[in-house]
Amino acid sequence: MNLPGSNAVRGFIDELTNRFGRDHIVALDRIEETADSAIEALLRPLSKEELDDLLTTIRARRGLLSVGAAYGNEVVATAKQILAFGGAGIGLAAAFLQRLTEVPPFILKGVAIVALFYGNLILLSLYIIFSFAWQARFRYPFLYFTRIGNTVPFFYYKAISPDTPRSMFQSGATKETAARLYAADFVQFVRYHIPGLLSDQNVSAGSTVDTSTKDSACLEAKRRVVRDEIQQYFLILSYQGYVNQYEVRMNNDFLYGLIGATVAAVVLGIVMFS
Repeated sequence: MNLPGSNAVRGFIDELTNRFGRDHIVALDRIEETADSAIEALLRPLSKEELDDLLTTIRARRGLLSVGAAYGNEVVATAKQILAFGGAGIGLAAAFLQRLTEVPPFILKGVAIVALFYGNLILLSLYIIFSFAWQARFRYPFLYFTRIGNTVPFFYYKAISPDTPRSMFQSGATKETAARLYAADFVQFVRYHIPGLLSDQNVSAGSTVDTSTKDSACLEAKRRVVRDEIQQYFLILSYQGYVNQYEVRMNNDFLYGLIGATVAAVVLGIVMFS
């Protein structure tokens, strides 16, 4: 039986240890193989004209999608301001701590209510900032795939070697490794984009067989372009779904936390002034 919150705890541990990528690699391979075969079966019967029409449609639709920066959320900005004012409030309270005995009791009660309310807001803001920062560790499902995830022409995850050094401070040897990987990745990137041209070099003018081979190579190249476009189009849709739902959940968490802080302050006020 799953206890309340147990899935979240397991998810937290999995994100820390990357257990999913290790323990589910076989299942991921099966999932990718099935999807890859189905996509190829759908695209293979299409003619060049049908592929051109599909490519035009996909590019037009993908161009309407928003691919701006994620998580530009007002809740995060509000949480930052609450923490900033909370720090200033703590410093101000420390300055007047020695004079509390001179303050009338009803004012002290009011200060206690405000302190409880703002203390809860600070805890809520810390949770919002933590969840915002933790989201950067989240690995979207398409990042685990090599054939149905990111595509070479559109994202560095697929085009750039994962061994490329990313540290802020790099030695000369590390920079040389990065330069070597950059050159190799660039060659692979260019080679990926010119399969049709390479096929054209082996074609003899007037040859029926060679012309058929050329047409087949061009059709295969067109099919790959269409697949790259439609695959990245769907990936962006999937990514937007994660971003949108994450922001909705974060807004809900902030709203429920704000309501809870308000109710706690009201209850304390009723208790203290009754």
